[in-house]
Formats: sequence, C-alpha cells, structure tokens
Amino acid sequence: MGFPDSPGGSDYANRQVLNDHTYCCQAAGSMCDEGEPPLDKSETCRKFHKQKVLKRVEDATRYGVPLMFTEFGACFDGDRCATEITNSADAFDLGLSSWAYWQYKSFGDFTTTGGTAEGMFNSDGTP
Repeated sequence: MGFPDSPGGSDYANRQVLNDHTYCCQAAGSMCDEGEPPLDKSETCRKFHKQKVLKRVEDATRYGVPLMFTEFGACFDGDRCATEITNSADAFDLGLSSWAYWQYKSFGDFTTTGGTAEGMFNSDGTP
C-alpha cells in the first residue's frame, strides 16, 4: 500500500517530490546473473519498468507531488546497457516522469561495485 500521505503532508506538497529508482535486475532474482539483463529479456524489462513507473505515477498523483527517477541503468558499455537505459527512459516518458541519470564517478563511493565501467564517461573524461 505504501505511505498514506507524503512525508510533509499536503501542506508541503509544493515542496516535495516522489523519487524512485528502477533497475530490471529487480524484476527477477536471476535477471542479472551475468551483470546486466540479457537482450533476450528486453521485453520483460520493458514491462517491468512500465509497471513500476505507472504505479509510481499513481502514488505521486495520490500525494499531489511530482515524480522523478534518479537512478537507473548503472550498466556497462554495450547493447545490453543501451537497451536497459532506453527501456527505462521510454517508461519515464510514458509516465511523464522527470529523470536524471546517476553518473558514477570514481570518488571511492562504496555503493557501486562496477567502478567507472558503470558510467557514461571514461576515467579521462571522454564519452
């Protein structure tokens, strides 16, 4: 069911946003056994992101706040990653949701295990 109201309540709805993350690896325990969702599971991932985004749209509407996704992708350079990012962004567009791609930078952040391989830029700053 989730929260009955936003943390600040309706009086603060104009100063709040509902934020979420989406990764297809959440869709099934074995989805990312190889590190990223396989291309043959692209439709499963597309459906997963769509369902998650549309559910969060319902939640944001109920709370009277905007919706933003600030983490998705976190994948490596290649077709699998491009597909995962596209599936996510397409779902955000469908839900008219704002988004920001979380760019990993090698500042010793313990939350990312893939290092700079999960980012959009090489360590020398080139795309």
